[in-house]
Amino acid sequence: MHSKRWALRAVAALALWIFHAPLATAADPAADPADCLAAVASADLAAKRAYQTGLSDLVLREAPRFAELAGLSRELQLALAEARHRELRYLLRHAPARLKTDDGLAAFTNFDWSAEDGAHLRAEDAAFQTLQERIDALSARSDGHADWPALRALFRDELGRSEAFTALTADFAAARTRAEARLADCRAR
Repeated sequence: MHSKRWALRAVAALALWIFHAPLATAADPAADPADCLAAVASADLAAKRAYQTGLSDLVLREAPRFAELAGLSRELQLALAEARHRELRYLLRHAPARLKTDDGLAAFTNFDWSAEDGAHLRAEDAAFQTLQERIDALSARSDGHADWPALRALFRDELGRSEAFTALTADFAAARTRAEARLADCRAR
């Protein structure tokens, strides 16, 4: 059990170290405010990637019978996070006033997005359209998957109470707290 906990913490620490570099831009007082906010968004995306990968790895290690669903869920959540990140970056370029930077990270990353915004982003970024199609395909495979009730029960009864899950969630919360502090630094400019 200790080796699993150590391995999970090592992976989380490595991910945080790798993704710390984008935060350097946010601390640079000469950086453009949009660059500062983009660095915060990138750090948040990196934290979400590490968390989703960690969750998937936890399921694979503890309940390999759910490998298909764990991989599907991970890929869907990563694609959704990437799409939201691209939307945020679009708003930073075209409508930064629509982003709330004075009410915390959650308000910053949960912005209004219209069909018109989506059409403009797809016209500007062909990869965004491909990403949207991937999300639709993954959602179709995930929604109503026969293994969801059993996997949810496993999380509720076992995995959600495990040391590995607690450590993974704590690492995610710490990364978000650091991003929150960087967002405050960006606002202070």
